[in-house]
Amino acid sequence: MRLIKTLTVLMFTVFMSMHIEANAANDVVLVEPGPISLPSTKSYSMDEIKKAIIAGALRHQWRVESEAPGTVRIVLDGRRDRAVLVMDVVYDDKSYSVKYVRSEGLRYVKGDAAAFVHNPNSNTVSRVNGGQQTTTIHSSYARWMKALTESINTELTVAKMR
Repeated sequence: MRLIKTLTVLMFTVFMSMHIEANAANDVVLVEPGPISLPSTKSYSMDEIKKAIIAGALRHQWRVESEAPGTVRIVLDGRRDRAVLVMDVVYDDKSYSVKYVRSEGLRYVKGDAAAFVHNPNSNTVSRVNGGQQTTTIHSSYARWMKALTESINTELTVAKMR
């Protein structure tokens, strides 16, 4: 009987450690997109930029939570995994950036973000100091940021043609 209890506890421990490692493998370094330069062939009004940000966000089921001069707060929620992601899109007449505000259900772990440098031109991340703890989040975050920035850029291009 004691052997069965010991084996059960051991199997449970192994299963839980495998589950935790599998979930951690799906996490990525949290990288905030930006600053992303606006196309220089046309000057945009602040209102045009705001409209492009909102239209780009709405295209991918983000909702606008609030607006302030130079900032649009957007929320992605209602996913089947009950994840919530809140971002601020900060903009001026030359560029915009997407800033992490908070999340729920996305395994956000705060670390030393200075350990990585993001190159917005090539969309790559470079390690600065090896071995430091980094801020991580569920891998879906990277896909959502890529779709969001591409959508905003498309809306800006469409606005440029008008």
